[in-house]
Amino acid sequence: MKKIIAFTSFLFVLLMTALPLQASHVSAANNVDITGIKLLTSNDGEIKVSGKNNNYTLDLVGVPGDVEVEDIQFTSDNAIHVSLLSINDPDFEPEFLDTYDIKFVDGVAYLNKDKLVNWYERAGELSDEEIPVLDTNYLMTVQEMRDWVAELLEGEPIELFVADANGNESVLTINFKTDGWKLENGNWYYYDNQGVKVKGWINDGNKWYFLGKDFAMETGWEFINGKYYFFDKNGAMKTGWFLEGKTWYYLDRVNGDMKTGWYQVGGKWYFSATSGAMKTGWFLEGKTWYYLDQVNGDMKTGWYQVGGKWYFSATSGAMKTGWLQTGGKWYYLYSNGSMASNTTIGGYRLASNGAWIR
Repeated sequence: MKKIIAFTSFLFVLLMTALPLQASHVSAANNVDITGIKLLTSNDGEIKVSGKNNNYTLDLVGVPGDVEVEDIQFTSDNAIHVSLLSINDPDFEPEFLDTYDIKFVDGVAYLNKDKLVNWYERAGELSDEEIPVLDTNYLMTVQEMRDWVAELLEGEPIELFVADANGNESVLTINFKTDGWKLENGNWYYYDNQGVKVKGWINDGNKWYFLGKDFAMETGWEFINGKYYFFDKNGAMKTGWFLEGKTWYYLDRVNGDMKTGWYQVGGKWYFSATSGAMKTGWFLEGKTWYYLDQVNGDMKTGWYQVGGKWYFSATSGAMKTGWLQTGGKWYYLYSNGSMASNTTIGGYRLASNGAWIR
């Protein structure tokens, strides 16, 4: 899901926040060029990054999210390292370089798990946070990379520094083109495998989302095609029982639409007002009284006690009045539905349990 940030994502941003990039200190006198970038995958495949002149674009549109990226390969004719830090920054400390640079050997450099572990350790030192140990044999999956781009970079490019043996340094810019979720101007959007914004219902990770006005992800209550739905703070459609404040609502277990009127859940009947609020207690519909459990809201049938008095409702839930025969015995229920006891009705004596004494 889009809101789950991979540990690798956290690391990149932490480092870039703690040690800001300073492109203004980079000399443009002598370019240090990256001639190619590739993502090498666990299945011996590769994802090429297009571009030139130190401006590249990684296109992840349509790439399966479970593809594991083992290494990021850089090639250059004159670079000695790629780094998160600029050697020309006045705050640069040379001892950091071995931790943060990716060294070239015979024109090739790799960002691999070992280097990532070094970055983790340094991130822990800077933040005083406990950094978990990577338990994978790869850098990250393609989906984790999409999450990183969406959540932390908000679709913006990342800048690295490339230096040669003579102290010349250039900025390497990597842009990203991804499908899936993207955060733009505070709103979440979803792009299909053609890189086009999606509108309407989508299913992602077995959860439903709705992209409404201006294609932005909806949260909270939404009225869609004549029905109400509720989406949590992450945009996922809620289903089943839902408590908002002190009010219970029931959202269809499959379709998510808010129920009103009578509906059945787990073999029991409930009633919700047109607002969707679940009813409790006594409820008059037409000329018929029903009793809905004061706590759970389920419709009562048979004998039940309210306020110390006994009542009886048919299997339909309709409260009975007058003479009632059940379980082989006769009872009398007043016009308000309460059972008569220890009294005589129409010449018939009723015991303390309400049954007619023959």
